[in-house]
Amino acid sequence: MRFYDLLVFGEARNYVEELGFRKFDRVSVLDPGELDKTYDRGALVFIKASNSIQKNKKLVKLPIDGILDPVFPRMNALDYNSFTVLRDNDTPIVFSLSRFMKARGIERARLIERARIMVKMAVRKHVRVVITSGAVHPFDLRTPIQLVSFGEMLGLNHAQSERAISSSPEYLIRRKFNGSVNTEE
Repeated sequence: MRFYDLLVFGEARNYVEELGFRKFDRVSVLDPGELDKTYDRGALVFIKASNSIQKNKKLVKLPIDGILDPVFPRMNALDYNSFTVLRDNDTPIVFSLSRFMKARGIERARLIERARIMVKMAVRKHVRVVITSGAVHPFDLRTPIQLVSFGEMLGLNHAQSERAISSSPEYLIRRKFNGSVNTEE
């Protein structure tokens, strides 16, 4: 089985293969207001979710490759109808472990609670879930087992968690590049 940690930045990119992941560097992460700016159109494009449901309703309709971290401590960033649009557009939601690691105390507990709600709606609506470390520093990298455990903590079963770091990211890569990227060793 091939594992992918799609969102790895900085120095951590040099160490991602040592943990058992396949290396994939063509990823762009944008804020909602940056879609009109120049970015690599040949890369996977993930948009950070906004803390406004109205803005996110517009984001889910865009031709992007994923919505990044649609959780906020005090509110749901996506509603049930947004998940229908995500399913119809085949756009996954992406959770980065670093977002949860940066939060402290009750804020982290609220993030986990909101993420569980998002994951439950995603599973119910058949929306793909992708899990990533979001590492910037090599010490922030996590092994595939740790990312699978993170997925299980969010409410996915073991098989769904493995799909969130293996077949779902691979599907995104193959869809974007029409199978032209060699992911084999």
